[in-house]
Amino acid sequence: MKRLFLISLLFTASILTMFAQQNDDSAAMTDSVATTADDSLYVALLTCDPGTDAYKLFGHTAIRVQNKNNPEADFSFNYGIFDFRMENFIYRFVIGETDYWLDAEPMWRFLDRYSEEGIRIYEQELNITSDQKALLAQLLVINAQPENRVYRYNFLYDNCTTRARDIIQRALGIHNLKCEAKGLGLTYRDILHIYTNSSPWTEFGIDMVLGCEVDRPADVRAGEFIPAVYMHDADSTYIIAENGEVKPFVKNTIVYEPKGQHLLIPDFPLSPVVTFWIVFAFVLLVNVFDCYRKKLSRWVDVALLSLQGIAGVVVSFLFFFSDHPAVDTNWLVIAFNPLAFVMIPIVLLNRTKWRKLKMAAECVNMTVLVFLLLLFVLPLQWVNPAVLPLALSLLIRSIIRMKQTRRTFSCVFFHSVNHRF
Repeated sequence: MKRLFLISLLFTASILTMFAQQNDDSAAMTDSVATTADDSLYVALLTCDPGTDAYKLFGHTAIRVQNKNNPEADFSFNYGIFDFRMENFIYRFVIGETDYWLDAEPMWRFLDRYSEEGIRIYEQELNITSDQKALLAQLLVINAQPENRVYRYNFLYDNCTTRARDIIQRALGIHNLKCEAKGLGLTYRDILHIYTNSSPWTEFGIDMVLGCEVDRPADVRAGEFIPAVYMHDADSTYIIAENGEVKPFVKNTIVYEPKGQHLLIPDFPLSPVVTFWIVFAFVLLVNVFDCYRKKLSRWVDVALLSLQGIAGVVVSFLFFFSDHPAVDTNWLVIAFNPLAFVMIPIVLLNRTKWRKLKMAAECVNMTVLVFLLLLFVLPLQWVNPAVLPLALSLLIRSIIRMKQTRRTFSCVFFHSVNHRF
């Protein structure tokens, strides 16, 4: 009892003191006193539905700790805090050096923020002992201190959900938990697609930069980087006490329906697949037109190669310089890299004077594009279907340019022979 009282007092005093320093309107809460009741603390797992912003697309996780005898001592511990205004935020985000931190805020503020955005929140009360609640509260308070709260964010392996899961398991002892969830039997990429299905362009961008590392199967624990997955796994988890008693990990679930309306941000009206098949059809029409007038529309080649090069800059930069997970195992870097820009001046060079260079460059380019097409059948990496029409468009134009270069070379050769004799 005495130990529980001291830990509960530590929780309440530390959190309220922290908020008194951060918010002027919370000074009155410093007079809150912890209770000595055995079950004074209420602990719950909070899971938020996905939102419309890209960083909210997969949902969110937090932990609620409440002193039931003190209405003001009710906080959500949130590992998903970051600041867009931080110096060089965009650059640091791109290279995978984004720092997130743990913050504690009044529960009412947490609920209001998500409710106004039209996001539903699920609260799962944890069926743990008073000592375990007190220990979890103590760990969270210590972790929320300025010197401890910052961590290097990793979307797949170290995020707001995995942090919440790990600190809960640390308080309970991971060997005292048994999860009976079968797992989804999906890869990391499959799990991501469940949440990006309504945002095809976002899904296309993610597929372009994530490599074969996300195509391996995700076991039960690995799939818990997604908030909803961990929430469902928590419902299938049991606690094994020292005396052998088995009880559910989740005691009760409360659903907070939002007050506001979930605003849907309209995506581009055409999906990437439809868009690039339209591009492919247009390229075919241009090829027919070029054959009719026996002249290449080089602006089409410049546009396609520029598109390939722009995508290549992003893919290559992440591949070579970013610390983000899975971006350095991306086979697409062979076809999508800045070398595509080198093809543009080669395409525009004089056909007769630089024909050998042009033919050599086109051979390399065609080889790369054929490899890109083979990725659709080889078990190396899953490729977004929208890449297929783009690859075909690039390959067809490369073949057309190669044929014209060879035809020009033949004409020049026979003209030289006839002139000599």
